[in-house]
Amino acid sequence: MKMAEDDVRHPVIVDTDALIAVANTDLWSRITDNIQLTTTNVCYHELKRHVREMSEYAPEGTRERWVHDGSKRALEPFDDEET
Repeated sequence: MKMAEDDVRHPVIVDTDALIAVANTDLWSRITDNIQLTTTNVCYHELKRHVREMSEYAPEGTRERWVHDGSKRALEPFDDEET
């Protein structure tokens, strides 16, 4: 099924783990530059909690650091829209 070219589509990525995983890749900037992302309030608040509770000073390569950095990067496009 092909959508009309003038249809506005807003992909929804609702899974927090998926956002973190993709935000930790080089693809993230390409995705956020080309796709208008939306997410749920639950996911947004989970990302905020991860940034708040996980240490940015955790050793590189640890899960804690990976979750913190990915969450912080995943929040950037959503925080930009609020300001």
